[in-house]
Amino acid sequence: MKYPKTARDTLLKIFWIKGSLEDVKIELLFRGAPDDRIYLLGKDIKHIGRHWLITYSAGEIPYHRVLRIYYKDKLVFSRFKEDLIADINKLIKD
Repeated sequence: MKYPKTARDTLLKIFWIKGSLEDVKIELLFRGAPDDRIYLLGKDIKHIGRHWLITYSAGEIPYHRVLRIYYKDKLVFSRFKEDLIADINKLIKD
């Protein structure tokens, strides 16, 4: 698998190889926030569930609200086809 196809697969790949989500930042659709978007840091993720993320601060977040995932400030997952995605395999080897 060159690029994980889902937000969940992306997070799991980083967690399995690195052992933490410390260098992850997630852009979420969040109605009512400025531009309807918020950012969640990887250290706030309590559990990567089957259908949603469980966080310490925001509770359960369904994966369809995950817009982009950044690892070490490089875009590794996006719901938008026009975004240029970095090769996660090269990034997590470091």
